[in-house]
Amino acid sequence: RAFSAQAPASRIDASKIQIERTKNPKTKPPFDHTLPFGRVFTDHMLEIGWTRASGYGTPRIVPHHKLELDPAVPALHYGVQCFEGMKAYKDSSGGVRLFRPNLNMDRFDASCRRLALPPLDKEGMQRCIEALCRVEEGWVPDTEGCSLYLRPTCIGTTAFLGVSEPSEALIYVIACPVGPYFAN
Repeated sequence: RAFSAQAPASRIDASKIQIERTKNPKTKPPFDHTLPFGRVFTDHMLEIGWTRASGYGTPRIVPHHKLELDPAVPALHYGVQCFEGMKAYKDSSGGVRLFRPNLNMDRFDASCRRLALPPLDKEGMQRCIEALCRVEEGWVPDTEGCSLYLRPTCIGTTAFLGVSEPSEALIYVIACPVGPYFAN
């Protein structure tokens, strides 16, 4: 590992999630096999801040927006960032299902720990992603071979030019409806 200390454990309290719905919903594309990968984003995203002093903050589902970062964050200079890719599908009764989310959370947590980012509260994080899927249910394609791609990401956000363990981080999740990754 690059850093000697590990961030203290903290809980993500999904029961306190705050939801701010967009005032400007986007036009949804046709949910078919022409959907490009990673180009069309849903109306909302999930954000969870973290500090060494306070642990995880209140999870928030907010309108999709550009991130505002200090230009000195370690995510930009030292690559202190990681992501996981996961998918949500509609089942035969129209319900939204995540595909093996426990394995995604295990990998995401391992990546965070490897980079001395905060250890993940896997259960709390999964519940927050499920809440995002409920908000974005209309963006989950029901076409076979199509899905809602979810990209949980964690970045070190401490404003410091130097190699050290981040004392601040941001987890965010963006989503996009996708067709098959390979056209054929």
